[in-house]
Amino acid sequence: MVIRKVEYDKRDFMDLLLIGDESVDMIVRYLAPGSLHVGSMDNKDIAVIVTVENDDGSVEIKNLAVDAAFRRRGIGRKMLEYVEKLYPDKKIILGTGETPSTLRFYRSCGYRYSHRIPNFFTDNYPNPIVEEEVTLRDMVYLYKDSNKNDTEEQKKQLIERLTATASETTHIPEEFFTVTIKELPDENFGIGGKSIDEIKSNYKP
Repeated sequence: MVIRKVEYDKRDFMDLLLIGDESVDMIVRYLAPGSLHVGSMDNKDIAVIVTVENDDGSVEIKNLAVDAAFRRRGIGRKMLEYVEKLYPDKKIILGTGETPSTLRFYRSCGYRYSHRIPNFFTDNYPNPIVEEEVTLRDMVYLYKDSNKNDTEEQKKQLIERLTATASETTHIPEEFFTVTIKELPDENFGIGGKSIDEIKSNYKP
C-alpha cells in the first residue's frame, strides 16, 4: 500500500471520509485545517486518515476509514502506524464512539483511555448513530504516547522475567503464575503528593 499526503481537493475523498464520520458538516470543519493522508492499492484509493495538530502539542486523529472491501487486512493499523511515524515525539489522541470492535481495535494498537465528552454524538449529530447494536452517545478519547507506553517487546520481556524470578524464588512451576500489566496515565498516579507527570518533568539525570 502507498500512502500519500493530499494538499488540494480534499473533498474529492468525501466518500471515504464519510465511512469514518457520518456528518459532512463535521468533516468540513476539520478537513481544512487538518492533514489528509490517503492509502492506495493498485491505483485505487482505499483508506484515509485526517490529523490536526493541537495547541497543546498533541496530534489528534479526526478520521480513520477503510473501504469496506479492504477491511480485516491490517490497513487501518498501517494508517495509524504511518501517522505515528510522522509524529514520533508527539502524543497521539483520537475520539471515537463506544462501538465494541472499534475500541478493541484501538486498544490492540496500543491506545489507552483518556477521558470522555458526554453526549457528544447526541448533541452534535441530527440522527441517532447505532453501531453493533450500540447507540453512540459519549465521545471516548484514547491516547498513545510513544514516550510513555511500553512496547509489546518490553512487555513480553517483563512478563517472562517476572514469571521466571517468581518461579525460582518459590520453587513453583512457571505455569502457575499470572502477570497482569495495568497501565495508568501518569497524570492519574502520584507519589508524595505529586503526579508522575510532574515528577518526570522535574527529573534531571
